[in-house]
Amino acid sequence: MFQCDCGGVMLVKEIENYPVGLSASEKLEYERKCTVECIECSKTLSGQKYD
Repeated sequence: MFQCDCGGVMLVKEIENYPVGLSASEKLEYERKCTVECIECSKTLSGQKYD
């Protein structure tokens, strides 16, 4: 869970897709990124670690 500077909770809005052609074991090691948005102040942060 992500927490904003204002104290609000950051919800995941978008998750990066896996690159095409990864095997199941490669997907386990791949670190996807996500975009999150605060439910209190609407601040958006991109490139946050998801997996």
